[in-house]
Amino acid sequence: MATRYFALTLGIIFLLVGVCGFIPGLVDHPGMADMDNNLRVTGPGTGYLFGLFHVNVLHNIIHLLFGIWGIFAYASYPAARGYSQSVAVIYGIFTIMGLIPFEHRFRLGPNSWQ
Repeated sequence: MATRYFALTLGIIFLLVGVCGFIPGLVDHPGMADMDNNLRVTGPGTGYLFGLFHVNVLHNIIHLLFGIWGIFAYASYPAARGYSQSVAVIYGIFTIMGLIPFEHRFRLGPNSWQ
């Protein structure tokens, strides 16, 4: 039962964060001088959620999808267990990817071929 409530709670949190990312009053849009050079995703729909977390449209959509998935996974124990395991693995991979400097190692940055 706790696994189902975990999926529901995490789903609701993801859904709320995804929706909040689309509300202009909750997203600060810094000027180009204030942008961190490592966060190169710019343009409409980008900013800092609550002034703290860098978000963009794709990021918000992914949060919405994880939220909807979590809410639907609440329906049964096997679905909730699969959701919980998948979220752990996916975010574990994201964590490892965040620790590896891919831009410099694999020349993925916009100025890497100069």
